[in-house]
Amino acid sequence: MKAAWPSPVEIARLRAAIVAMPEPRRSVYLLCARERLDYNAVAGRLGLTVREVERHLAEALVDLMAAADEDGEPTPSLQ
Repeated sequence: MKAAWPSPVEIARLRAAIVAMPEPRRSVYLLCARERLDYNAVAGRLGLTVREVERHLAEALVDLMAAADEDGEPTPSLQ
């Protein structure tokens, strides 16, 4: 069973995954996760549709799950 808190190595992998995200995926993720903006606010700020925000956020979460996966196997793409 995994520990409840991520290790420093896991945190570094997650940070690296965020830095490696292409735009606008990274901005969508950061605005939703850090700024706690809703999809409409993110869409307005970035000039995207709400559907695009949803897609970019889902792709960002796939990236983060792959980075957190201990064996390094990527999860399937949402495309």
